[in-house]
Amino acid sequence: MGVRMAATWRVHPGKQEEFVKLANDWKPIAQRFKMKNQQLLQVAAGNTEMPFNTVIYTAEFDKGVDYGAWLDGQGTDPGMQEWLAKAFGEGAPADLVASTVLNEVPGF
Repeated sequence: MGVRMAATWRVHPGKQEEFVKLANDWKPIAQRFKMKNQQLLQVAAGNTEMPFNTVIYTAEFDKGVDYGAWLDGQGTDPGMQEWLAKAFGEGAPADLVASTVLNEVPGF
């Protein structure tokens, strides 16, 4: 594993289908930025911190430099900017509640 990112979203009531469509629209953008192993996971059991309307998107980059290019693309790539406007604009189907970058623990 190079670098893995995880984005935790809280989907608004009645907006699951709209959110999944938005996530599917993201996939080709992510692939352009060398994101691999994309997954969209829904919490199946949780507590008040992770209720059932919580969805976690994960993806992996082979190298940290690829992650850096993705970060840079947020400000320069028109397709990404259009997607971000839908994901974070008024009437968005979900709220981003956490974003995390993960590295493998050596020796495990």
